Amino acid sequence: MTDPVDSRPLFRSEPLRWRHDPAGVPVRWTGRFTGLAALLLALLAIVGLAWALAAPFARSVTLQGRIVSGAGALELYPAQRGTVTGVHAAPGVRIAAGAPLLTLERLQAVAPDRSLHETLAEQYRHELALLAAEARAIVADGARAATVLAARAMRLRRELDALDARRMLADQRLALRRDRLARVGRAAASGALPEFAVLESEDAVLAGEDERTALLAAGLARRAELDEIGAEDDQRRLETRAALLRLARTRAELERRYLGDRAANIEVLRAPRAGTVTAVAAGIGAAVAPDQPLVVLAPVDAAPAARLWLPAHAAIDIVPGQVVRVAVDAYPMHRHGALAGVVIAVQLLSATEPQAGYRVDVALDARSAGFAVRDGQSVSADIVLETRTLWDAVRAPFDRVRMRG
Repeated sequence: MTDPVDSRPLFRSEPLRWRHDPAGVPVRWTGRFTGLAALLLALLAIVGLAWALAAPFARSVTLQGRIVSGAGALELYPAQRGTVTGVHAAPGVRIAAGAPLLTLERLQAVAPDRSLHETLAEQYRHELALLAAEARAIVADGARAATVLAARAMRLRRELDALDARRMLADQRLALRRDRLARVGRAAASGALPEFAVLESEDAVLAGEDERTALLAAGLARRAELDEIGAEDDQRRLETRAALLRLARTRAELERRYLGDRAANIEVLRAPRAGTVTAVAAGIGAAVAPDQPLVVLAPVDAAPAARLWLPAHAAIDIVPGQVVRVAVDAYPMHRHGALAGVVIAVQLLSATEPQAGYRVDVALDARSAGFAVRDGQSVSADIVLETRTLWDAVRAPFDRVRMRG
């Protein structure tokens, strides 16, 4: 079966229309719709070319730098060479006028590598060691004396116990002798015993009383010696306590003198006005000099700035007023955006700078991003050198030729 579309003449004067196969599917464009589509595509191409020629594009240069304090920032310096012993502020903290920022101790002139605090601390420790040794000696002497007195007291107590036992036996013997004297007296009175038996019994009673008296006297002597030992021990304790109190007063005086010497050589760096700390250049233990800035204090309402480093060959393209987009390295630009800024100054670096070229100062708009910046943060900045269109780029060679002619 022959397809009617394929059997038509090659050239026909009447406009072609949609033709369908027996199943109803269109098989070919007609000439009318083909022309409309071509016209539409041509119009779109013309509009796109016109937009491309007229659309502006920017030529920029990328520079590296860091965040610095804005206008009105103060750099605070120490009055003398010293060592930082305390840091009381941190970048980004707002402080009041007179608030302490850093605590410094001056260095010795005879030993610049050692702070006065170290020397005073060494002397203080040495004197404390001497006092501690003296206190230990006093305590040891007291302990030895107490041991000797305790031994003497123990010996006297044993002797006193022995005397008391002997006195009790003497009392028992004296009682027996008195009882025998009474019996002998009654027997002599009845004539059963001679008179000299009574005299012998009386002598025995007198001897027992003398023995008892001697034992009592010996016991009293031992008790008196014990009392003397107790008094001597109390006196020793008082002397030891007095010596320790004297050492405590000496230590307190030594500590007071040490703190006074330290306070006389301590410098407290304070804020001369209210503001925001943007940089702290020294930590605890760092050695500082009078020409070294330690703290940067910006006014409360000061805007941050950026300092960029520009190679010498590109300095001719950078002028004040150019627009800058600054990306802080600590805040990825695809998440936090960039800061808007304007070039305010281009200065030639001095010979003392670590690198050659120019310094570009940029004023930043802190409200153009949703994060806060701090002094010293590294940045990457795109400076817009010029804004032109593609038509300007195409026409530029012809303009140069015409200007040369």
